[in-house]
Amino acid sequence: MPSSTALTSRLASHRFPSIGALALGFALAGCSDNGPAPAASIALSPSSVSLSPSTTTAQVTATVRDGKGNTLGGSTVSWLSSAPSVATVTATGTSATITAVGSGSTTVTATSGGVSAPVQVQVLGVRSVVVTPVNASIRVGDAQTLTAAVNADAGLSTTVVWASDNPAIASVSTSGVVTGVSVGTATVRATSSADSRFSATATVVVSAQRSVTVAPTTVSIVAGDVRTLVPTVRMDAGLSTAVTWRTSAAGIATVSATGVVTGVSNGIAVITAVAVADTLVRATAAVTVLPSIRAVTVTPP
Repeated sequence: MPSSTALTSRLASHRFPSIGALALGFALAGCSDNGPAPAASIALSPSSVSLSPSTTTAQVTATVRDGKGNTLGGSTVSWLSSAPSVATVTATGTSATITAVGSGSTTVTATSGGVSAPVQVQVLGVRSVVVTPVNASIRVGDAQTLTAAVNADAGLSTTVVWASDNPAIASVSTSGVVTGVSVGTATVRATSSADSRFSATATVVVSAQRSVTVAPTTVSIVAGDVRTLVPTVRMDAGLSTAVTWRTSAAGIATVSATGVVTGVSNGIAVITAVAVADTLVRATAAVTVLPSIRAVTVTPP
């Protein structure tokens, strides 16, 4: 059995941890066990978004998890759009609202700690509306069809809504047929059905209807007799209102430059008044030449 002196020497030579070292170790162990685990992954729902003029916003939620797959509540998440001109993002914690700004694609990224996850955003949109022709001239009572071409992403409507700023001058149908109502100028607009921010216009000038009428329209005379026809001409301001005269059968009835008809022989002739300013505008009168009675003989019974 060792002596008390030897035992004391052995205890003195053996190194035991100090009280301070033990306390520090316990403190570090406590911090390791109770501190928040680092973020290992972010899951976004949904992971892709499609927006359009009729659906301009979308909600996205981020779920942050640690390396063991446990959800980390209260995590701080930052959000960023790579193209704010296409879509912007506003967020409150793990929830974000993506708002369409213009057509195109962008990526919205959610980041927490050292990890991040993307949301692919596609914004469908209308790019332009073109109306053809951009200028139209019609007459009262006449019609002309306008066409509209809409440049839009696939999946969006390419129809338009037609409207006239002055239907009392020019009206327009749902299919783009413009009708002159009265003299003046109107603007006809085609607006995209998918996005009313896009439209195009055409300027429509309505002028008076050109016409020629002849009075009377029927004449009965005998050979050698005359009758004057009177023309009425409606033309654009500044254009001639004169007419030229024609006969379909000079052997039956002739007509002078002033519209005087002379019966020549039995039959029917058509006299035509043609507008000098527009030879497509004309009117006619039917002239019947009857046989003349030169003498009447009465024979007594």
